[in-house]
This record gives sequence, C-alpha cells and structure tokens, in this order.
Amino acid sequence: METMSGYQHGQGRGAANAAALQHLRTAWYLDHGHRDLAGRGLAVGRACLDAFAAQSVLRLVEEGHRVVVATHNTHIRMTVIEHEGDLGLFPQCYHLAQALGDGYVSIAATGSSGRTAVTQVTPDHPLGVESLDNPFPPLTDD
Repeated sequence: METMSGYQHGQGRGAANAAALQHLRTAWYLDHGHRDLAGRGLAVGRACLDAFAAQSVLRLVEEGHRVVVATHNTHIRMTVIEHEGDLGLFPQCYHLAQALGDGYVSIAATGSSGRTAVTQVTPDHPLGVESLDNPFPPLTDD
C-alpha cells in the first residue's frame, strides 16, 4: 500500500489510499501490541502502538478536529515508563503532551462500582492474554 501511494494520489484516490493505509497500520500495530502483551512478540510492541495512536490523534488535530481520547491509565501517562529494557517506553499521552503543549489536557477517571477489568497473561488462552473481572480492594477510611 505504501508503494502505491503516489500512484493512487495521481489517480485521484490519495485520500482513500491514505485512509486504507491508516487502517492497515492500525491492525498491524494492534497485532504487535497484543503479541508483546502475550510475551510472543517484539518487546517494543506497546511503545510502537502508543506512538502510532498519538500520531493518529495528531493527524486528526491537524485536520482541524477536536479529539477526546479514552485510554487505559498506562497510556494516559505523560511521563516515560521506567523499566529495565534498552528502549524508552513513551506512552501515547507523553507524545501528545510533547506535541500539543498547553493545547493538551489529560483527565483521569476511575470507576466506583467496586469492580474493574484486569488483563492477565494466560499462555493457554488463544490470544495469550485474557481480561478478567476483578474486585477493587476495600476502600481506606480516608
């Protein structure tokens, strides 16, 4: 698809080709991210997915759209994730904050029903991971 971009643009299908390429990249990065989470892929799968997600939002902003991003708390972080690996793990909102400066606002929300979903690596599961219903720990007095 990338090698055909110039041709498609010349045929008047540049926007359609760009949209199709964006969808293809989305599927590719999601696959890498899930493989990484399951311990079966590149150790940078999640970092690549975060960078791609930020680029997708920035593309929409450049087109004049206002965007609300709903994402997991790991991805909403605006600081580098500390870890033992060789490469930096820069969450999606780190990239957005760097690019948009004061034009970016991060708002976190929590659930109040006493339960949340957690993802657990499960080698026997077909996807290598599964989401489980999990109770919150009891609230503290203060």
